[in-house]
Amino acid sequence: MAQNIRVERISENNELLSAAPCNAAEIVNVLWSLQDFKVTYPWLSTIDPYGLTYINSPQKQLYLEELSRLALAVEAVQAQDAIGLFKNFITDTGTHQYVRLTGD
Repeated sequence: MAQNIRVERISENNELLSAAPCNAAEIVNVLWSLQDFKVTYPWLSTIDPYGLTYINSPQKQLYLEELSRLALAVEAVQAQDAIGLFKNFITDTGTHQYVRLTGD
């Protein structure tokens, strides 16, 4: 079970721009509880809960689509909140910026 996955926006020079007000571990733990999650959510299942994961501009829409579907599939309010915050953070990521997820 994932404990903490920080979500940050960085520049193309690896400069920290901002941090998200959510813990992506809440999303990963809900994801892992679903049957066949790797088939249903292939992009979200690439989030490494113990290492680094980067989301670039071309991948952004793929993650957003899967997060929207995941939000419809889960009932836990805490997970719904984390999904919403994560979606907003990804949506606000601009050109030449990346989302970096750091698991521990």
